[in-house]
Amino acid sequence: MKLSPRLESALKHTEGFECLMDVGCDHAYLPIEAWKRGYVKKAIASDNKEAPFQNALENVKLSDASPHVQVIKSEGIEQMDDSVDILSILGMGGNMIVDILNHGNLKNVKRLILSPNSDPAEVRDFLMNNHLKIIDEEFVKDNDKYYQIMIIEHGEMKLNKSEVRFGPYNILKQSPEFVEYIHKLIAKLERGRQKARQITAIRSLDSEIKSLKECIK
Repeated sequence: MKLSPRLESALKHTEGFECLMDVGCDHAYLPIEAWKRGYVKKAIASDNKEAPFQNALENVKLSDASPHVQVIKSEGIEQMDDSVDILSILGMGGNMIVDILNHGNLKNVKRLILSPNSDPAEVRDFLMNNHLKIIDEEFVKDNDKYYQIMIIEHGEMKLNKSEVRFGPYNILKQSPEFVEYIHKLIAKLERGRQKARQITAIRSLDSEIKSLKECIK
């Protein structure tokens, strides 16, 4: 099964665990492939919508992954089994991811893989305030869109403003995709600065541009 760059980047961080639960699984590609490659012993594909739930059921059947990959229709992680030791949530907004995590018990979960489509800073703020730390990150370009993937385990961390926004490991690793993304943000702000007339707006844009430039070496 050929995965998208985003799913492939997330997949490699599932290796060595007992049971993966993928929330908002869509087609269940991630849990199916995690089991097929031997990264996990079993997996649970979960979605709260009927169409993705049916898609997941069909793909598990076609992949001969049953009973090792179970498909459930569930809201978030409220029905998460105690055997789950790695949890993935990809493709949702940051606020929704935070809401899901707030309504579940993560005590048995050793690792989380999170990839918000929006508001990644909200996710990192939640992690800092809930004894969870980022141990690695991936910054991926997939179909001309940029995605941040966070690998998280239990522990403490403190992040500065830029790290909350863009991720400590993304800034540290300076991947070509991350640098390209920051350059695009800078270019957009510089175009806005050229049109700005009010001194307060110009100063605000200059400050933002300076902060972005400090994120890339």
